[in-house]
Amino acid sequence: MGPILFISFLISVFSFSLHRCLFLVWNWDIYQHFPRADLAQAFLHGIRFDVSALSMLYVIPSLFLLISAAFQLPDRVLRRVGFVLILLFVLPAALLNVTDAEMIHFLGRRWTWDALFLLRETTGKTWDIFSTYWGLFAGSTVLIFAWGIVQFGIFQRDERPPSKSAVRVGSIILAVFGLFLGIRGGLQSKPLGFAHAQVFNQPILNTLLLNSPFSVLTSSQRATLPKYQFFATAEEMNQHLDQQEADALIFQLPSELQNSNVMVIILESFNYEYQGHPFGDAGYTPFLDSLAVQGLAFKEVYANGRRSIEGIASILAGVPALMNEPFISSQYLTNQFLGVGTELGRQSYSSAFFHGAKNGSMYFDSFVQAAGVQKYYGLNEFPDPTQHDGTWGIWDEPFFLWTAEQVSQMPKPFFVSLFSLTSHNPFRVPAAFHDRFKAGTLDIHRSIQYTDWSLQQFFKKAEKQDWYKNTLFVFTADHTYKPSRPEFENLLGRYRVPLIFFHPQVTKWPKIEARIAQHIDLLPSLFDLLGKKTSVKSRLGKSVFREGLRSAIFFADEKYHLITPDRVLTTRDGQSFQAFEKSDARFEQPSGVKASDPDAQRLRSQMQYFSLGLWNNKFYTGSERP
Repeated sequence: MGPILFISFLISVFSFSLHRCLFLVWNWDIYQHFPRADLAQAFLHGIRFDVSALSMLYVIPSLFLLISAAFQLPDRVLRRVGFVLILLFVLPAALLNVTDAEMIHFLGRRWTWDALFLLRETTGKTWDIFSTYWGLFAGSTVLIFAWGIVQFGIFQRDERPPSKSAVRVGSIILAVFGLFLGIRGGLQSKPLGFAHAQVFNQPILNTLLLNSPFSVLTSSQRATLPKYQFFATAEEMNQHLDQQEADALIFQLPSELQNSNVMVIILESFNYEYQGHPFGDAGYTPFLDSLAVQGLAFKEVYANGRRSIEGIASILAGVPALMNEPFISSQYLTNQFLGVGTELGRQSYSSAFFHGAKNGSMYFDSFVQAAGVQKYYGLNEFPDPTQHDGTWGIWDEPFFLWTAEQVSQMPKPFFVSLFSLTSHNPFRVPAAFHDRFKAGTLDIHRSIQYTDWSLQQFFKKAEKQDWYKNTLFVFTADHTYKPSRPEFENLLGRYRVPLIFFHPQVTKWPKIEARIAQHIDLLPSLFDLLGKKTSVKSRLGKSVFREGLRSAIFFADEKYHLITPDRVLTTRDGQSFQAFEKSDARFEQPSGVKASDPDAQRLRSQMQYFSLGLWNNKFYTGSERP
C-alpha cells in the first residue's frame, strides 16, 4: 500500500495545481497585469502549501492503513477502504478549493474556518448559483471527476507478489512520517503558516499562491484574536489614537439636521467606482449620483471589511473587522457594545432594520437586536412571496416601496437602516428589466442599475410622506465587488465604498469630500450631525466633521493596513512595518519604517485598543458603558 499511497498523494498535489490554474483563468482580469514571472513563482511556491494541506488530509487514511496493515488485512480490502477514506477527506477540500475562484470577490481572501458559515447561506439556492457560474462548475467538475477516476484506478492496482507484513508496515510508517513532515512544510524552525505565504507585496498574488484547504485547516487552529500590548498604559496608547475629544468641528453644522430622522441605506456590493459622478461619466448609478451632487459625497472612503457580516458591524456598531472571524459570529458578540439603536433609543428614537433576505441570514436579525434596534423586517414580514427573486429574497424595488410604507407608521424621530439585496450574486434582475439596463463590463452592473432605479422609486414615494423633509439619508456599501476601472485594480481599490449624506432641507453642504473616512466613522459623524452627545464611544472611529488627523484601517492578507493621506502602512504583528506610497498602487516599492514612526505608533495603538478592548470587554470609553 505504501507505493499506492505515495502515487495517490502525488496525483492529488498535481490536481491542486490544476485548481490553481482554474483560479487563475477564472480571474484572469485581475491577474493579467502582473508579470508572468510572478505568476509562475506563485505556482511554484504554491506546491509547498498544496503538499502541506494534502498531508493533513491524508493523515487519517494513512493511519488507518498503518493499523490495518499491522493486522495483516488483505490488500484488496485495504485498497478499497483507502480509496473511500481519501475520497471522503480530499473531495470536500477540492470543492472548497475550486469555489474560491468566485468567492474571492466576496471574502477578499481564501476560505477560512470562520467563513465556512457562509455555506449555510446557500441552502436552497444551489441551482441558481449553478446556473450563474455554470462555466466554473463545468471546469471544476471535469478536474474533480478526472482526479476521482485516476484515484480509483490507482487503488485498483493489484500489488503482486504480496509484500511481507514487516515491509508493508515499514513502508506505511515511512509514508506517515513523510506526511507529518509535509504538514510542517519542511524542516524550518516553525511549521508552515500564513506568514510563509507572504512572498509578494500584493495580497492578491499571495492569494493565488495559497489553497483553501490549507487556509481553512490552519485558521481553525489559530486563536481568534491576539492580545497586543505595545503600550504600558491606556493613557500612553490613547496619545497615538486618531480621535482627540478636544478636536473642534470643522464647520457650523446646518441647524436643519438636529433631531432629524435618520435612514442609513446600505447598498450591497456597491463599489465607489460604479458611480459616474466622481469620474465625470455616465456610470451605473444616475440617481445616486444626483443625490451626491445635492448632498455631501466623500471621495476616499474605505470599508473596514470585505463581507456583509463585517460591514454591518462596522456601520451600526463601530466595530471594524480586524480579526479573521466576524464580530457578529464571534464570542465577543456577548460583550457589551454600543449599537446605534441603543444610543439613539436613549434619545427617544424608534428604530428598525429592513433587509429582504431570509430572516436569520448572516445573523443580522440577532445582531441588530443586540445593537438596540427595536424591529427587524425581513423576508418573513414581507406580505407578497411572489416578489421573491428565486435565490436570496425580495427584489429591491417592491421591498423598498414596502419599506417606505412601514417607515410611515413608525414614531418620530426614527432611525432606520435599509440594506439592499438584488446586487448580490447571482446579480439577476426581474425579467421585465433585463433589457432596460445596459449589461456593462461586469455581471454586477445590470443589477447595480436596477437597485439604483429602485432607490429612485423609493424616493418618489418617500417624498410624499410627512417624514421625508426631516430625514437625513446616508448611503454607503457593505463592501465591494470586482473593480471595473483600471485604477481600482489594487488592494485599496477593493475597499473603496461610497459615502453620501443627503437631507432634503440642506441645500448647501461644505466642500470637505477629500477627507479620508471609513465605516467606523459613521456613528460619531451621525451624532455630530444630529447634535447629539453620547457618553460612551469607541476611540477607533472619528467623526468626519472633526478636525485632526484622518486615517482608515482594515485587515487583509493577515496584515493590518493603516491608510493615511499620503501612504499606507502595513504590519503583521506590530513589530516590523512597511510603508508604501499611495502612488505605488500595487505595493511594489516598500520602504522600511521604524516602530517609533508616528504612523507606526498610531497603527499599534489601534491594534492594541481593538484586541484588548474585545478581550477585556472594554471596547468603549466614557462615564458609563452600554
